[in-house]
Amino acid sequence: MKRYGYHRTSTREQHLDRGIKEITAYCEQNNLELEKIFTDQQTGKNFNRPRYQVLKEDVLRAGDELIITDVDRLGRNNHETLKELQRYRDNDIRVKILELPTTLMDLSKLDNAMVRMLMETMNNIIRMRLLMGNV
Repeated sequence: MKRYGYHRTSTREQHLDRGIKEITAYCEQNNLELEKIFTDQQTGKNFNRPRYQVLKEDVLRAGDELIITDVDRLGRNNHETLKELQRYRDNDIRVKILELPTTLMDLSKLDNAMVRMLMETMNNIIRMRLLMGNV
């Protein structure tokens, strides 16, 4: 299992440093080895971003983790972002979203299968609500 970060800003006036620092600090505080952080300075309206495509297509493998600061740093198109998150789930790639603390919990260590299922469901609902702007 390897751990990667991704951060995106839309313009050069927005600085990538904030997201890089947040992802790095999270990993350091939790003694987690971070392989690399991929960044793009392009619109989040679509997923045709060079570094994101390399990360998604060539780097991430089943069992890996992807850390992002906020859902909108992954993408701005709600429908497409939800599809990306589902793709990761379907390919056994865990997405940790720093703004959603429940996504940071290691649910595999929960003994109770029902509680684990409820937590996973809750995380999915929160992600969808964030994407729809209802949180």
